[in-house]
Amino acid sequence: MIDLRQSLIDAAIALIQEGAIARLSLREVARRVGVSHNASYRHFQDKEALLSAVAVQGFEELQAVTEQALQETPPDSVQRLTT
Repeated sequence: MIDLRQSLIDAAIALIQEGAIARLSLREVARRVGVSHNASYRHFQDKEALLSAVAVQGFEELQAVTEQALQETPPDSVQRLTT
């Protein structure tokens, strides 16, 4: 089963990565996913809500990468930076 909400977020990210932010709309994102434009409104009230979800996902991914990097960093690395 498709996770439509995540598919819409992924399509929005793809548009942003392509440099097509000016074309970013719920209608365009829905078209890319292959659903009716009304389907996107079941998950996002408007474009700003979609962009907020994109931002949240970006921060969550940044947090995960940062935590992973901290786990892989030798224990004395932070101490060496601060002394």
